[in-house]
Amino acid sequence: KNDFRRFVEAMKQYGRYDTARLHEAVADTKSLEEVEAYCKAFWQVGPVLLGARFDRIRAEVEKGEAALIRTTKVEAAVAARIVRSAHGNPWFHMEMNRPGRMYRQFTPENDRFLLCQIMQLGYGRWKDLLQAVRTHDATRFDHYFRSRPLAEIKRHAVALAKWVLQEHSDMYAREAIDEEKQRVREEKEKKLQDEKAALEAQMVEMVKEHEEKMKVQSKRWERKLAQVQKAAEAAAAAAVVEADAAKTAKNAAKLAKSGGGSKKGKAAASDA
Repeated sequence: KNDFRRFVEAMKQYGRYDTARLHEAVADTKSLEEVEAYCKAFWQVGPVLLGARFDRIRAEVEKGEAALIRTTKVEAAVAARIVRSAHGNPWFHMEMNRPGRMYRQFTPENDRFLLCQIMQLGYGRWKDLLQAVRTHDATRFDHYFRSRPLAEIKRHAVALAKWVLQEHSDMYAREAIDEEKQRVREEKEKKLQDEKAALEAQMVEMVKEHEEKMKVQSKRWERKLAQVQKAAEAAAAAAVVEADAAKTAKNAAKLAKSGGGSKKGKAAASDA
């Protein structure tokens, strides 16, 4: 019964899946293998054996797991804030563009200290955080900060964590928007490049097709020209033949005419 109580309390604190931590809670009586087997059996048969009690335990465990998830998110956001904003030593140079209306009694130096301590100690370890505030060398001259009670340090650290978490979320939202814009821009550029490449390929194909047509047309023109030249040559040859024939006929006519005149002269001479 005592092991069961410690097991349940460990699940509330560490979640159902961190069996190494769950084993630490009952390590004096159970082995790690036994804890793993019991954890699996608890979630399988617990609803039947425990009834409404199981529902209460499950709700408390889920609440603890939600707190763990939030703690993890806060610690990641704080770590990212320190890495992103620290130009040099984060204890002194981390940018703190915080909403002033929320933290009037705490200085930017106090906030830097708290964020760096949350990163070192972990989020939610309020007593350890208070001890650091009251004993760390960085706060030895800040008597007001050192004199703050645990409730006030916790309240301010929680508010500071909410601000950092919201800032972190907003940053990722802006990055997501920028990435989406970049993706759309790249898609448009790729589409334009593809269209340009397709148009260039189409132009090359059209040029090739035009060249092929021009080759075919050129051959046709060459054949046509050869035919025209051949016809011209034939016509020229026929004209020469015709001219020669006409010249021959003309010469023959002249000869015939001159031959007739000499006969008449001879006849006149004989009559005399």
